[in-house]
Amino acid sequence: MIGHASYRVFDVNLRTPHYSVGTITDLLNHADLVNLNAVELLIIANWHDAACEIESDCVDLLFSRFGVKEVLITKGGTGATYHTPMFRYDYPAYKINVADTIGSGDSFLAALRLAVSVFCRVVNIHLWLSISVLISARFNFFTSA
Repeated sequence: MIGHASYRVFDVNLRTPHYSVGTITDLLNHADLVNLNAVELLIIANWHDAACEIESDCVDLLFSRFGVKEVLITKGGTGATYHTPMFRYDYPAYKINVADTIGSGDSFLAALRLAVSVFCRVVNIHLWLSISVLISARFNFFTSA
């Protein structure tokens, strides 16, 4: 099924013991966009280059080694960073009282992916990151277990 998709998003969730280096590497080789948090980025980058410690170097490794087109790094309460091989954009999180975090990452990724693929490319990324962060924040604020 991976081979038939026109655009492939890999939303990384490293949960021990439910992954292997081989499986993650194979999925990265097929991904157009990789969504992961900063810790997952370092873990994956260190599998392929133990010296990788700086975010931008680790992202460059994903671009060069796997041919990824976009990388989205979520940073919880501090925001997110969107990368292409030619562009980087950092966006802060909105400060909210969190009711429940379940689904917030999914809502953020879905909003951003829709915006970038349908409405724009990098031209309006500031606007679309803002909307995506807002959607995620609102989802957190109004959701409860």
